[in-house]
Amino acid sequence: MPVPARHRLNRALPFLPAAAYLATVATLEVLRRHSSWPRIGDLASTPAGVAAGHVWTLLTSGFVVEGDPVVQLVGTAITAFAAIWLLGGRTFWLAIVSAHIGSAVIAYVGIGILWVLANRHAVRLVDAPDYGISCVWAGLVGALVGALLWTRGHARGAELMAAGPAALGAFLLIVGHKGELANTEHALAFAIGVCVIVVRGFRAPAAARAPVMTPAVSARPGPAAPYGPVAPRRRSGGHAR
Repeated sequence: MPVPARHRLNRALPFLPAAAYLATVATLEVLRRHSSWPRIGDLASTPAGVAAGHVWTLLTSGFVVEGDPVVQLVGTAITAFAAIWLLGGRTFWLAIVSAHIGSAVIAYVGIGILWVLANRHAVRLVDAPDYGISCVWAGLVGALVGALLWTRGHARGAELMAAGPAALGAFLLIVGHKGELANTEHALAFAIGVCVIVVRGFRAPAAARAPVMTPAVSARPGPAAPYGPVAPRRRSGGHAR
């Protein structure tokens, strides 16, 4: 039976915002590499800048790619498609926003503590530009792995068993070692993605839930109720009350 157009549209809707986000990242990357705008400093965040009140850079830093843009965009797009298909649009957005912003905030707090303690290594990181979509990718990988570990009776358990390890392996192979700050944020983003599944409570999207089996109702009619008042039962050796 063909799927109605309205149902096809409803299935496609969660993917459209994700596609728009990745298309925006790709467009900005093309502009950045073929013109003088946008500059890395316009979008990237730094611990010192966030401490000075430039909190919007925590968001804009996720619209520029650090490293090979084609490989990272393709890897993130495939992982995003799998996450939306298996986990749902709401879980997708909660995972990427929490992972990207949360990992940076936690790392910056750690840098700030080390800076207060006059740590020389932290002084070098205070003004270091921090940007990229790798934490978005890591958060999605964490959500897929978290769903694989915590789900019970998922209708698409086989897909999760394939998507979770594959996404984790691809991320480690492509992103690899990126420096102490980046590695720390990647680990934090992955952990936050797992926590999104654990705290929110994993629930498969409607299209992925297993059908609920209801017991069949027998068509055989039960005994007919007697007509008129029911005669009281008599006790042995007594009279009816």
